[in-house]
Amino acid sequence: MKILTTCKYIISFIPMILLLSCAASSSAGNAKELIGQVVVVGNEPFTNLALQVNPSLNYIMDCKGEIRETLLGNQGKWVKIFYKKIEDKNNLKTIKVEKAEILSK
Repeated sequence: MKILTTCKYIISFIPMILLLSCAASSSAGNAKELIGQVVVVGNEPFTNLALQVNPSLNYIMDCKGEIRETLLGNQGKWVKIFYKKIEDKNNLKTIKVEKAEILSK
């Protein structure tokens, strides 16, 4: 009788474990990353925060709140940007920033 009860618990936990592992892998697996320097491009009042990957390639960064403030305060420093996709807006490559990690202080 005790074995039957234990089997019921094990069988009920298997789907829950599978669901949790699938959810974790799908959210982590979609993020991509770029490394570059934080720069501001454009002229006032039309400036944009950008990631300079090399001298001829900048990505406009679409980020909000705390991430934007952190990046603005770290202009010229190397960062690792985590994003999901790159869009082409008005002939500018724009990345939606999910997370940013400062590499140099």
